[in-house]
Amino acid sequence: MFIQYTFDLLLSILMVLLFALDTNTRVSATSLKSPKVTSIAWGSICVEGAKRCLKNAMCYPGGSKKWSKHGTRHRQGIALSDIDDLLDAGAQIIILSSGMDKRVHVQGENLKRLKELKSNNDIDDFEILPTKQAVMQYNELAEEEKLVGTLFHSTC
Repeated sequence: MFIQYTFDLLLSILMVLLFALDTNTRVSATSLKSPKVTSIAWGSICVEGAKRCLKNAMCYPGGSKKWSKHGTRHRQGIALSDIDDLLDAGAQIIILSSGMDKRVHVQGENLKRLKELKSNNDIDDFEILPTKQAVMQYNELAEEEKLVGTLFHSTC
């Protein structure tokens, strides 16, 4: 009987997870805090709670990780799927870093998507800033416990 109960419980959990993945459901992050950046320097960004500093970081309500899924080629710029990752993590304010020397681009289609998301009230706001300004703005919003997500590039 215990084994059947455990099996049914695990099956139910699996079904819920599969449903969430299948429907592209976004995470509800109302109780999650965005971690603050503790230091930024050329080639290194350190985030509260992270085990080590990174060259590129994705921060979002509830955590942070290395940002390298689609790379950060300067001309290609920030990938739309990286922005979607922030939204899936529950971010309502998006801050994109254009790099220390403003060499990371945000392509027109991505800018258009962000404007559409804002006009449809799917996000509260977005900004594109040089890295040091992006860190200051992000930390300010994280301190206010806003649902903020960001992509930081610590060079160029």
